[in-house]
Amino acid sequence: MLLTGNYRCVTAGEPVSIREAVQSDLALSSEIYSAVESIVLRLGGRADDLVGFDKYLAATDKLIAPSSVARAITGGATAVERVDKLVQLIGRRCGITHPSIDRTVALIDAALARTKVSAA
Repeated sequence: MLLTGNYRCVTAGEPVSIREAVQSDLALSSEIYSAVESIVLRLGGRADDLVGFDKYLAATDKLIAPSSVARAITGGATAVERVDKLVQLIGRRCGITHPSIDRTVALIDAALARTKVSAA
């Protein structure tokens, strides 16, 4: 959920709502969600413990603001919780990658680097 919506609120421009991050490209959002599910399952998670993509998608209708991580970065934070990077690294160790996860990590790396330079 976090990589499909919350962390994808961070863009090269202004942050977008979680709803927009997820619903603007449903096929891509489903792929990302599936990649993260695969990582969770590889680590021993149980499929019946996971929230299905369709249920998550329905919940995003109400998520009309950017995520807290996107708001923090936009507000000039020089550090945020990096669940995006954690999932990327664990996924790589499990042999599971997705280009959109890599793009999200790169966008957040760049945004944080900019805020660190601005704060200096």
